[in-house]
Amino acid sequence: MTYRYQLYKCPICGTVTEIVHDGVSAMICCGKTMEVLDDREPVGTKESHMPVVEATEKGCKVSVGSKLHGMDADHLIEWAEIRTSDDTVLRKYFKAGETPVVEFPVPFDQVVFARAYCNKHGAWRAK
Repeated sequence: MTYRYQLYKCPICGTVTEIVHDGVSAMICCGKTMEVLDDREPVGTKESHMPVVEATEKGCKVSVGSKLHGMDADHLIEWAEIRTSDDTVLRKYFKAGETPVVEFPVPFDQVVFARAYCNKHGAWRAK
């Protein structure tokens, strides 16, 4: 069974897919079953991966890591997002060399959680 917002990664080519509708079949890519990328618990390298959400005058700011994650071409935060109390998702994609910080025009108290995706260490979720 697949569930909305789950992330899957192909063990062969590395393609990452997000589910937009619940389903009953397995995710297949390159002839192999894709691996579920569960959001990481705050252990290990959390200081550079866990999203940090702060209130701002314009809404909320998400910084990826209390010590900002490096943004090298081969190891970077691909995106950061917030999920709101009305199930809205706002996502920002990053490129190598950019700072993994984004401000969203959503009040802090409406943020249910923030999630970030590292191309080497998967998805990380926090509030």
